[in-house]
Amino acid sequence: MPIALHWYNWHNIPFDTDYPEYFPAKEGFKEAVRRLQKECVKVMPYINGRIFDINCKTWRVDDAEKYCAKESAPRINAPTLQKYVEVYGSGQKMIVMCPYTEYWQNKITQIVTKLVEEFGVDGVYIDQIAAADAKLCFDRMHGHSLGGGYYWVEGYQKLLKRARSNAKASKYDAFLTSECNAECFINYLDGLLTWHSFQGNLVPIFPAVYGGWVLTFGRTFYKEDLENPISFAAKVGQMFIFGAQLGWFSLYELTEEKYQQEAEYLKKLAKYRELGLKFFESRMMRPPKSNTPVPEVTLLWKFIGSSVKTTIPLVMSSIWKADDGTLGIFITNISSTPQPVAYNINLEDYGFSKGRKYVVSKVTKKVFKSCTKLNR
Repeated sequence: MPIALHWYNWHNIPFDTDYPEYFPAKEGFKEAVRRLQKECVKVMPYINGRIFDINCKTWRVDDAEKYCAKESAPRINAPTLQKYVEVYGSGQKMIVMCPYTEYWQNKITQIVTKLVEEFGVDGVYIDQIAAADAKLCFDRMHGHSLGGGYYWVEGYQKLLKRARSNAKASKYDAFLTSECNAECFINYLDGLLTWHSFQGNLVPIFPAVYGGWVLTFGRTFYKEDLENPISFAAKVGQMFIFGAQLGWFSLYELTEEKYQQEAEYLKKLAKYRELGLKFFESRMMRPPKSNTPVPEVTLLWKFIGSSVKTTIPLVMSSIWKADDGTLGIFITNISSTPQPVAYNINLEDYGFSKGRKYVVSKVTKKVFKSCTKLNR
């Protein structure tokens, strides 16, 4: 199956330090990208599009403080506007930049352009843009309204539009993605990492509204999910029926012999997702209702130091309508035993005329493109 690699730590600097000084890349990175692409693996490196390490050289050389977001009320003994300071696992002090400034738009665009042009990557993941909240900026020199306003979104939209345009000028099918699923950026992002959104008893409102407009991919997986096969199956099964691109887990773990069952189920879902891609890239419809009781399983899913209790049906389903008017019905059994389920689907609810005959077929195989065609 086609695979993509979300590559963290491709740079020499430690993670969450010295941003945005990503270059030079680690020795051999460019050659490794080429080797992976020859094996039909798409490569998407990580960068951060929002924060700047106050201790890095570029902060001083570029006088980057001019372009960061500023709080309004000065603190005690601080006559000037204050910066927004954030600290992550690295312990470094990170400053939130104002996306409305030409400086920051150009800085991120230059990084994206270099990764695509010089290193040949297929896409770039720009962290935090679609995830973090907007900061109220009161710096008059930035040219936007002070405090509230549309400038935060507008600034990032300009940044993403410019970066995406440059990337595609170098590689026509280059793509950009970001963390989480903010609807205001889907015009300029090809994919959204819904890594924390798939938990609990969810109603798939986002894919129902935007399913045909933007790709969602990934969710949080832990070692505990692999140790509990039903937990792993529940997570990937839910992603499958919600139309998300499967993934965001370590292939090193999945290729271990003891997880062969999980890997086989994942591969089967990936196969059928590829078969049904024309539906998943179109419109999500109202899901079918079972005429028979469906057994459920209650799981405890870990998430960033806490646990989320969720109840999932052993058989999950969804219906999608393709642009050509055909209907795709997707059903998956996340358990290791057969589950009898019956559905009565009223086609009128999905826009089909009453009194006509329709063909129902099971799609089971497809001739996949060769590696050469994939990479063109």
